[in-house]
Amino acid sequence: DGDLQVLGKVPVSEVGEMVENFPGAFAIVFDGKINQLIVDMANKRKISYVVGMGFKERVRSLGTRLLTVRDLKPESEEPAGPRQNGGE
Repeated sequence: DGDLQVLGKVPVSEVGEMVENFPGAFAIVFDGKINQLIVDMANKRKISYVVGMGFKERVRSLGTRLLTVRDLKPESEEPAGPRQNGGE
């Protein structure tokens, strides 16, 4: 949520159902690759961030910020900023 409290933990296959049950979700953070289906769900629910291990495919986002593990590393290790699509 907006206070960075974990609302729930579920397998990746149940992310869609979880998002439906928590309309106030601030971010989706998961141990998997970001795909267009997850981005579309996040955009529809006005979720601010999706954080995953990488991108499964090229994606388009209409407002949700997309981050990967690379984006979360300290700048001294590897400079990488937030991206809006899966173009690597």
